[in-house]
Amino acid sequence: MFLLLVDPVTGETSPAALDSPLLAADDLAAIRGDGVFEAALLRDGEIRALEMHLARFANSARLLDLPGTSREVWEPALLQAATEAPDPGGDRVIRWFLSRGREGTGLLHGWIMVGMVPQSTLEMRRNGITAVTLTRGVPAGLAHEAPWLLIGVKSLSYAGALAATRFAKGRGADEAIFLTTDGFVLEAPLANVVLAQGDTLVTPDPALGLLHGTTQRFLFDRAGAAGWECRYARVRREELFSADGVWLVSSTRMAVPVHTINGTSLPTRPGIHRVMDELIN
Repeated sequence: MFLLLVDPVTGETSPAALDSPLLAADDLAAIRGDGVFEAALLRDGEIRALEMHLARFANSARLLDLPGTSREVWEPALLQAATEAPDPGGDRVIRWFLSRGREGTGLLHGWIMVGMVPQSTLEMRRNGITAVTLTRGVPAGLAHEAPWLLIGVKSLSYAGALAATRFAKGRGADEAIFLTTDGFVLEAPLANVVLAQGDTLVTPDPALGLLHGTTQRFLFDRAGAAGWECRYARVRREELFSADGVWLVSSTRMAVPVHTINGTSLPTRPGIHRVMDELIN
């Protein structure tokens, strides 16, 4: 793992050992989860979809009234980290973080980490996963009515998402898929949901209240160029069980096939996973 400290104001950077002091005990990232982050695939020295990640990073910070996401600071720092981090071969993940810092100081804190994509994630890509549907407890579209809930923001407050995954594992599944109280599909705790329906790729509309995924957008760009119709829609729970293929899509997972939901095996069109792999890779 490689660590690069970043001053979000001046752009000054300095590599640091992983066991070096990083956060004060009262840093708001640690005690409140008050900050934002991004994670991108680092493959062959290139940060995948960097433009989209930087834009989402800035938007997440804006919704938290958090300064410090200047592209002039973060882009060169990220390129520096991608260049200086050891490369043993294979997919890596680059993550960058912005904390509001210590309460009352106004001194922002930033850092970048580069490491290998976990073996468990590579196995998900190869073998697919099982999932259960869980309610998020909110109706469709709540993000617009209550923006202070930060639905669709990539903040450091991931306790709820991780709790959902643990709950799914406790029920014998690998992952959760969130639903609204009125029965629409949202997302997984750490990924977007994409369905194949004939020659169309469909993903839940971000306006329903979910994070607009960079990898999902990257996939739609490539699929559209390859002749697929791609659309955002209000996807009903039932459509998960009739689709030609279902995937969880994220920067590190890429496209992970979902082969079972709530104990029911999903029908899958022959060859569709190979097609998806070609599109997203």
